[in-house]
Amino acid sequence: PFNNANNARQTGIEQENGKYIALLDDDDYWHEKHIENNILELENLESKKVVLISNSILIAGQKEIRRLPERFFDSSQESVAEYLFCLKNNKKTLMQTSSFFFNKEVGILYNFDRSLTLHQDYDWIIKVDESKEVLIKQTGFNTSFYVVDINQNSISKKSKADNSIRWALKSLGGYPKEVIINFFKNNTLWMMRNENIWNVIKQILNFKKVLGISFLSTLPLFLKILIVKVKIFIKKYWV
Repeated sequence: PFNNANNARQTGIEQENGKYIALLDDDDYWHEKHIENNILELENLESKKVVLISNSILIAGQKEIRRLPERFFDSSQESVAEYLFCLKNNKKTLMQTSSFFFNKEVGILYNFDRSLTLHQDYDWIIKVDESKEVLIKQTGFNTSFYVVDINQNSISKKSKADNSIRWALKSLGGYPKEVIINFFKNNTLWMMRNENIWNVIKQILNFKKVLGISFLSTLPLFLKILIVKVKIFIKKYWV
């Protein structure tokens, strides 16, 4: 998967002989009724092109810590990009690969980008939404278990913030400015916690130059990253 999980996903989709595709990352798992529930749900829908998304139960240290999303996507009110990155009523959202279930036709028409090494789930579901030809429905099924702390070598943890910024400028550039700014503040900045502090400042200043984002608006997250880095340093050298 470190060579590119999207390559494995798209190859599997193209070689599959069945009608449906269910994706599962190697450190996640499903409830035993996950496939059955999604097949029944999809077969009861009139639309021929559908992506079903089940709820994700977040697991850390073998314990449930949260269930997401806290609000559902409404295509009549917002785009998937706006849903994912613009917080409303302080309710968190999520569309994660291991919760996707769809017709094989959708996977053939809308490919997972084999060259992409980060934000793979975001990239694909946003692209599907932009087509305006696919029904994206969150089912409410609590059947996808999303492990958030076991695989310390995941691609997302290895990714550099500048790659995240390049993806955002390319993929989110056509959306309202608040979408890309919120993505940067809530996703890219957090990725910087493992980077040199001077690089964090450099990336913030570069992003400010491109979009006119205020450094002060990023200060709370910047301080949060700084605290995390201090804790890591203390644990490494004094504990």
